[in-house]
Amino acid sequence: MRNVKDQSRRGENLLEKKWMWMINIFIGKSILTDFYRGGKSMYKKMIKIVLAVSFIFLLTFNAGFSKTIKLRFYYPVGVTGPLAQVIDGMTNEFNASHPNIKVEPVYCGNYNNTMQKVQAAVMSGRPPDIAVVEISELYTLLALDSIIPLDKYIEKEGGKDFLNQYFSAFFGNAKARGKIWGFPFQRSTPVLYWNKDLFLKHAAELKAEGLDPERAPRTWYELVEYAKILTERSGNETKVYGLILPGGWNDWIFEGFVRQNGAQLISDDGKKAYFDTLDVLEPLILWYKLTNILKVSPPLRPWNTTPIDFAAGKAAMMYYSTGGLPTIRKQAKFRFGVAFLPKNVQYGTPVGGGDFHIFRKIPKEN
Repeated sequence: MRNVKDQSRRGENLLEKKWMWMINIFIGKSILTDFYRGGKSMYKKMIKIVLAVSFIFLLTFNAGFSKTIKLRFYYPVGVTGPLAQVIDGMTNEFNASHPNIKVEPVYCGNYNNTMQKVQAAVMSGRPPDIAVVEISELYTLLALDSIIPLDKYIEKEGGKDFLNQYFSAFFGNAKARGKIWGFPFQRSTPVLYWNKDLFLKHAAELKAEGLDPERAPRTWYELVEYAKILTERSGNETKVYGLILPGGWNDWIFEGFVRQNGAQLISDDGKKAYFDTLDVLEPLILWYKLTNILKVSPPLRPWNTTPIDFAAGKAAMMYYSTGGLPTIRKQAKFRFGVAFLPKNVQYGTPVGGGDFHIFRKIPKEN
């Protein structure tokens, strides 16, 4: 019996090492490079890590367990589309090479739809085994007591030395109550997209104001000046906006302005808000100036249509997620660039996207 237990323990340790090793290989610091390059390689790395994490559910079993383990994986994407097809392909490849594990992807729509379905599943007593949800949902998941911390698995792989392989900022949204509850999966930041052809079209005007038409603005002052010159109007109609500040996730974009002013919206422990401080009000005044006084940015643009408008040449600059890069590359018929968000006191941008979580109260065999 002791030999059987020892063999089981060795099997568990091996599976744990495989799981953490695959996370190390498939995320790492290369994920941002892939994000900016675009293409399917990023998605292949993403799906491989989710499939790799399936190993964790085998840790309570001995190495000889033969029953097929079924893992339901909730993922924020529609049923149709290229990303769903990529995930299907990678999931099928994983399942074929691991006959005792069957990962079943459940495509839940956008982030909001996914969280609604996760919450409904948790409250019904049948939560998903793994899910990717938007990072701001961490405290909702904790309030539901629906996820497990990952610290003990990270510690077994070297603790801080293991975490140092990844961008520390991506773990800021995964930590609470002194523990790590999620792992960075598909992460993004807002960046500044700029239409190089429109900049050159207005090169003489930009140079007359001491601005370089060969680069994007680097400061708030330059952002305002570039946007004023690049805005094209015909009578009362705006043909081309100098800038688009998108709606929908505008709180996320606004957080970037606040960080550029050397401030933050809430304290690190989430217990105090700084909404009425001067350092936060200054970015709000800038936003209002751009949209309502100078009118170089539309007061409201839906999130999903913003990159379409930019790709159609309706704006010279755009604040948008790195996740919009494939759309711009595919649709834009002009040369464009991607740059840091302009600074005031400092450069700054928030992180976004989704973390994956492992859930409590799943079937014992999982």
